Amino acid sequence: MIPTTALPDRFYGSKHLMLFLRPLHDLPVFIYCTRFIIWRKKEMSTLSKIGSSFYVLKFIFFLKYARIIFGDFMKNKKIRCLAILSTIALLYNCLFFCISTFAFRLNIYEDSFEELQLSDQLHTSQEDLLKATSTLLQYIQGKSNSIDVMIERYEIPQQAFDENERLHMIDVKNIFQKAKLIAVTSCIFLLFSSIYFYRNKKYLPIVIYSIFQVCLATFFILCFIGIWLFFDFSSLWEYLHRIFFSNLLWIMNPNVDFMVALFPEPIFFKLVTYITISFFSIFFCIFIGSIFYLKKHHYLSSQSFLM
Repeated sequence: MIPTTALPDRFYGSKHLMLFLRPLHDLPVFIYCTRFIIWRKKEMSTLSKIGSSFYVLKFIFFLKYARIIFGDFMKNKKIRCLAILSTIALLYNCLFFCISTFAFRLNIYEDSFEELQLSDQLHTSQEDLLKATSTLLQYIQGKSNSIDVMIERYEIPQQAFDENERLHMIDVKNIFQKAKLIAVTSCIFLLFSSIYFYRNKKYLPIVIYSIFQVCLATFFILCFIGIWLFFDFSSLWEYLHRIFFSNLLWIMNPNVDFMVALFPEPIFFKLVTYITISFFSIFFCIFIGSIFYLKKHHYLSSQSFLM
């Protein structure tokens, strides 16, 4: 039986790591079998029910090996929870910083407009494209109160955005402002937790180990999102919209709605790629730093400091 109170020597690349990865390997089978058991149990034969139930139980059984990584939370529970929440707050602020840095850089949109020759496609000028884009970005940031802006299309002066687009931008602005509020709150929380851990340096190994735990879990999530981004960005983008928006105002027709024509999919793909790479770079430095610290002090082979 694999001990759950200590990480084994030479943890990386060992069979113990594979025991944690095993549930991830079985996850698609688990979802497939569970779906059939719940929704199509009347159509299944007895043998299919037994086989599907076996995979479900097998998946749940192997999940217990996740304790090798996440440890026993009963030891120094409050300190470890505080350290984990602080790490999550740190990563969230890094992500928000990356989003704010790239999403509101007008030169990225300007270069994309030139590469796609968007002014010719939309029968307007490059200046009007940038003016409309700047208006939207300032509105999302709370620097303006409306997205009313006049442009010329087909040499006819007109409002750039209609009522549905205005309503959608209200949703976008609300989401960004809430994310900003969470970032500010988490910064304050991170500040006070940092002061606490600075005054109680004996908890430093627990803090570093918690950073390692959260980063390891985040690494698997980033790998999953990166693969999804590379192979099917459209479905990823649609899924994110369905999560964050409670209405269907985000579904637009590029032949009718200027907003979706102004920001075609290649622009969003470039932005998401920049954000992902920048966040991963920061995350990678934090992750590798925690590993070096734990390896240097031999904490990966023993969790006695958690007691």
